Amino acid sequence: MFTQLRIQNFKSWADTGEFRMAPLTGFFGTNSSGKTAILQFLLMLKQTVESSDRNRILHLGGDQYSYVDLGTTYDISHNHQLPEKLKFSFEWVPKRINQRDLAMPVRNQRISEKKDLFLYSKYEHDSLRFESVLDIDEDRISVDFLNILSKQMIAN
Repeated sequence: MFTQLRIQNFKSWADTGEFRMAPLTGFFGTNSSGKTAILQFLLMLKQTVESSDRNRILHLGGDQYSYVDLGTTYDISHNHQLPEKLKFSFEWVPKRINQRDLAMPVRNQRISEKKDLFLYSKYEHDSLRFESVLDIDEDRISVDFLNILSKQMIAN
C-alpha cells in the first residue's frame, strides 16, 4: 500500500504536493478540483503494471483490460501543454521484504543500454520510495529519470 504520493503535471494538477495515504484515505473538494484525476492516476499505474506490453511506459487505456481510458498524451498533460514532464513519486512499506521477491528489473535504453536495474532492500520494516520523470510528447512517452530508494538510503 502507498503511504505517500506526489504527482506533477497530470491533468488538472500542476503539483499535488506530497500527501500521506492511509488504509482509508478520503478525497474531498469542490467539483472539478482534481479528485478523480488522482484516482485515474492510480488506476493508470495499476493497468500499466498489469499490461502485457512491456515496451509501453504508461498504459493510458482504451482496451478491454483497462481500468480507465485516459485518451492521449495530450489529454493527460497539465493544461494540455506538450511537450511536458510528468513527475511522480510514491512511498510504500512492504509487508515482508525478501530479496528474491524484490528483484525488479527495469529496462530502458536511456537508463542503461545493456544493464538491468535491480532493487534490493535488507531492512524488514523499511519504507521504499519510487521517483520518476517521464517526457510526454504528442506521439511518445519516454523515461527521463527513474530512482528507487529505501528509507535507509535516503537517511544516509
